[in-house]
Parts: sequence; structure tokens; C-alpha cells
Amino acid sequence: MSSKRVAPTALMTALATASAYATAAIPNVTLMDVVVFVAGWTMGAAAGATVGCLSWLVYGVFNPYGFNPLVWASTTVCEALYGLAGGLTRRLLSPISHVGLRGAVLLGSLGFLATFTYDLFTNLAFAVAFNVPWLLAIALGAPFALAHEVSNLAIFTLAAPPVARAVGMALRGWGVA
Repeated sequence: MSSKRVAPTALMTALATASAYATAAIPNVTLMDVVVFVAGWTMGAAAGATVGCLSWLVYGVFNPYGFNPLVWASTTVCEALYGLAGGLTRRLLSPISHVGLRGAVLLGSLGFLATFTYDLFTNLAFAVAFNVPWLLAIALGAPFALAHEVSNLAIFTLAAPPVARAVGMALRGWGVA
């Protein structure tokens, strides 16, 4: 990572972590995921994955819902998926261009799919960590996963385009983009 990207990466990590604490009272609705996605979309997959991992490294240790090393490790790794998805989106859509209806639907779909993957793997980690049959863990986690997936579908569709545009323009102004 170039030295020019360290400060924006740190800023996006702080924003992602702070947004997770700000929305912690609403179970399975978080703004962290879209911030990590936007980091990948505006700065590339590696930076986005870094923001995702660093955000959960901090938030997971001081998680208001408790700490478990295996669950923490899985959420840390899985949060990077959002940054990687953002980096892939960068190849399809410019973060500073107007995103029409088709682009917004694509963003919502990517948010939903990334969240489905995240929820599947973190529920499996929960099963292993607490010695729960994996099918039971997925079944019991399904309502929470669905809330997470549907909320991210809406957040990625509605919030990702304007946030990415603002971040992308700022990065361009700083000579980073």
C-alpha cells in the first residue's frame, strides 16, 4: 500500500468502526459493511479488504455483544469480502459517475450476495465455536441473517452510490484516486 493511501485507509477504517458502534443497538443492521464496500470501490480491492479486516479487528475485540476468538476471526476475514466486492465493482462502475437504476440494482444485489456469504460463514463459525450442529446454527441464525441481508440490500442500493461519489471525489482531490 502506498503512503498516499495510508491516511484514507485509516479514515475509512475509523468510519467503518464508528458506524458499527453507532448502529449496534439495531441487531444485524450495520453501516460498517457499506463503508468497507465503498473503501474497496473507491480505493481498490486490497484497500477495501484491509479496511474490512482492520475494522473488525477493533470492533470485534470491543464488541457490545461479547467476544469469542473463533467468531471474531471469522467476522474479521469475512468483512474483507465487502472490500473485495467493492474492488470488483470498480471494474464495472466508476464510483464518481452517476449510478442509474441498473447500477443501483447491481449494488444492492452485490450487497445482498456478499452479506449472504458473510452470514453463512459466520454462522458456521458460531456452530464450531459453541459446538452446535451446523444445520441448527444456520436455521437459528436465519432470521438474523435475513434482517442483515435485506437491510444491506437497501443500504447498498440507496447509500453506496452517493457515499462512493463523495469519497471518490475527495480521494481525487487529495491526489489518491
